Amino acid sequence: MSKLAALATILLGVIALAAIGTTFYVNGVPQVPLSLFEKPCSTPLAVRIDTIDPKFNISKATVENSLTLAIKIWNDGAGKAVLSYEPNNPKAIPISLIYDTRQATVTLGQSIDSTEADQNSERAAIETLHDNYDAAGKAYNAAADQFASESASYEAEVKDVNAKGGADPDTYARLQAERTRLNDAQTALIAQGAQLKTLGDTLQKRVDSYNASVSQINSVVTSFNAHSSGDFEEGQYARDSSGTRISIYAYKSIGELEHSLTHEMGHALGLGHNSNPDSVMYPFTTPETKLTADDIAALKTACKLD
Repeated sequence: MSKLAALATILLGVIALAAIGTTFYVNGVPQVPLSLFEKPCSTPLAVRIDTIDPKFNISKATVENSLTLAIKIWNDGAGKAVLSYEPNNPKAIPISLIYDTRQATVTLGQSIDSTEADQNSERAAIETLHDNYDAAGKAYNAAADQFASESASYEAEVKDVNAKGGADPDTYARLQAERTRLNDAQTALIAQGAQLKTLGDTLQKRVDSYNASVSQINSVVTSFNAHSSGDFEEGQYARDSSGTRISIYAYKSIGELEHSLTHEMGHALGLGHNSNPDSVMYPFTTPETKLTADDIAALKTACKLD
């Protein structure tokens, strides 16, 4: 074989190797490899915000702030800039917030939680109102019993005085004063009864409203349970023939948005999932967004950091 032929064979071998390596997978996602001669993370991976569905009701500035925090987490973990936010770079990885049934489900769940919290608060208020009504009822009944007893005593004394031929001036004056007092007590008792009725009407209306609300939320919960499929993918990093992109589909809070962005950018850097529940790269959302030793070890491997 001539030297020229041997060189051609070597070149064909390199081309064949490149062809074989054009597609590989990270967590089942097809990947396009970097040049065989380019060290991973040698330059920061650029990202930008693409589209934000208005139904998320979130400003671009808020998303930018979460994205900046997520980038900082990885850069701090690497001890160098491995990610950069480049909003005007058309080649930067686009990040989009895409609204679909997943966020609709999250929003409905939050509405249910909020409604249930309001209902619990209303139930407590109704119980307090009922206690007040019960106490007012007991006070009214006691006052009514006392008035009935005092009225009966008054009537009995008047009857007795009349039977004896009438009252002397002092007895007459005392009985007249007692009659005036009883009239005032009767007026006060009537007012007390009216207040008790108003309190009872208010209590009944709030109980009726509460029961209607419970019935309504039970219907919503039934619908929610019927349409909710449990855990679902909140975000996704994809790199295929259509390009490279990060999509965020759902989040319950700004903290969860930050976590999803950090997680998906981890995939963009070449990291897979790990089994540490505290890790950013754990498959499910965790309460805090911070790198664990497992995340940093995977980052150093992916970026070939010392």
